[in-house]
Amino acid sequence: MGNIISWISSYADVAPQHKQQVLDEAYTQIARWYDGKHKSAGFNAAGLAKQQLAEYLPSAHMLDLAGGTGDMTVYFQSRQAALKRTAVSTVYDLNAHMLEIAQRRLENKEWRDRVAIRQGNAEHLPYADGEFGVCCCAFGLHNMPNRRKVLEEAMRVLKPGGVMAVLEMNTGDSWAWRAAYMGFHWLLVMPLLSLQGSGSEVQRRLIVSALNFPAPSRFTQELRDAGFVVDEQRSQSICYRYYRIFIGVKPQ
Repeated sequence: MGNIISWISSYADVAPQHKQQVLDEAYTQIARWYDGKHKSAGFNAAGLAKQQLAEYLPSAHMLDLAGGTGDMTVYFQSRQAALKRTAVSTVYDLNAHMLEIAQRRLENKEWRDRVAIRQGNAEHLPYADGEFGVCCCAFGLHNMPNRRKVLEEAMRVLKPGGVMAVLEMNTGDSWAWRAAYMGFHWLLVMPLLSLQGSGSEVQRRLIVSALNFPAPSRFTQELRDAGFVVDEQRSQSICYRYYRIFIGVKPQ
């Protein structure tokens, strides 16, 4: 436990303007095996969580922030196809290597013409005001040094009544939960990843980043501070409380 706490402290010491670069370099290193690690380390719990999140999203023009390898968009578009709807979406990510994998993953999908792929920084979205009906960020916001700026940009590009959906690890509101959560990752998740050959430095960067995500009550307030009305009914813990969905709505 002491090691992971020291890791968190060391990451906190990184200047905000450098954190994005540190994490971008980490994702460049893991791009080839990112999806496989998610499945094996969490028994595909992350995939199940994203699939559940997709059920919460309205059939509207969707911006997939930190879209990475495109798996969240696959869940969204697969659900749209099942509902016989034709909502379009954009996979948006800072890391070019992750987007290359998204391009290959999506190229043979029957709904490929409804998906755009674009590289860029979520703090400076190259879109017009009110362009999207839903903005989704699954396991990506914890990597962004300036969450407030990202949320403000999401608010700007959403239409009135548009939905901001965030999926993150449930870091918990109590000290006991947070301590147990860190212990679980240090004692179980990290060794599992190490057995599969991923670099310890890359693991450190990504897991520490995720564990630094704020407690649910604090992030809920961040959504409100950015102008969103929080949907308390649909904002909930899932997958045995391992993950948490946050839903904010842009006022009409």
